[in-house]
Amino acid sequence: MNEIKRPEQKQQIEKYINKSLNIKILTGIDVLEVAQLLNSNVSNLSYVDCEVWYLSKQHNLTLLTGDKNLRLQATKDNIEVRGILFLFDEMIEQNCITQKYAYDKLFCSVKQISDYLKRKSKNA
Repeated sequence: MNEIKRPEQKQQIEKYINKSLNIKILTGIDVLEVAQLLNSNVSNLSYVDCEVWYLSKQHNLTLLTGDKNLRLQATKDNIEVRGILFLFDEMIEQNCITQKYAYDKLFCSVKQISDYLKRKSKNA
């Protein structure tokens, strides 16, 4: 929670902590295990990536990520990995958002990625 700087985001998350969101505090042994993963990985994963990889493995949890390297590494460890489309499907299923809202946001994201790739190819 300390890394969340915007008060409105912190308020949104705090609503779920006592309901269904569990926060895991790493023990010293956990930190050592994560450090070993960090030192042994060949995918250039960050420390935080290694933390979520470790916790997913230890607690048999589905890992939510859009990071290709993390997804590949976790899959090698037989960890179930899901991405943004899964989250949109779940939010629609739980009536948190409408299909139209999901479509609009995904369309906007695809357009931003497309624009980014066009700019990148021009600079190459």
